Amino acid sequence: MISEKSWRNREGQTLIEILIGLGVAAVIIGGAVYSIVFTLSSGSETQKKQAATGLARELIGQVRTLADGNWLDLYDLPIKGDDGSYYVMSSGTILVATSGYQTATIDAENYKVFFSIKDVSRDVNDDITEAGGNDDPSTQKVTARVQWPAGGISPSEFSIVDYITRWRTRVFRQEDWSGGVSLTATTTEKATKISSSTAFIEINAASGTIELSL
Repeated sequence: MISEKSWRNREGQTLIEILIGLGVAAVIIGGAVYSIVFTLSSGSETQKKQAATGLARELIGQVRTLADGNWLDLYDLPIKGDDGSYYVMSSGTILVATSGYQTATIDAENYKVFFSIKDVSRDVNDDITEAGGNDDPSTQKVTARVQWPAGGISPSEFSIVDYITRWRTRVFRQEDWSGGVSLTATTTEKATKISSSTAFIEINAASGTIELSL
């Protein structure tokens, strides 16, 4: 026969065991919830980074097309370095670089897409160098940047660096000295021809040079 005192002791122990069990369950459930939230959050950030990667690569491709069309459209952008911010847009049938940034929306998330450029120097071995060297006017360092809102004050950012090189120059061909107009300055117009060979070209046989004089 169980005494009343023994029953009360057992009842007290059962209550303590229940409380301990609830505490352990709360810790386990809390940890599981945190793990689920962390996993979902990590998955969301991974998706955003993947979207940003695609946007940055697309922008690099647009900048390459811009430079292939007219190298000076890239090289002559007024602000170089990290302070410069440009994006590429269509203007009729060509691409142009415009100051500022472009907004792209993917899965209800807004991304700021822009690029900056920087002059490039090369050493005596023709390798790109960050310090010293000689300026290479046919190469530009392009950094494509994509930013999106994050939990903190600063936005998340993904960037790609690429070196774009001028590999062709736009020229015009003239096979004779007819059909042109008199020029008093240099020209880059493909439809313009030089009308006279004697007014502009000087041949120096002694030095073996040909000079254009205006």
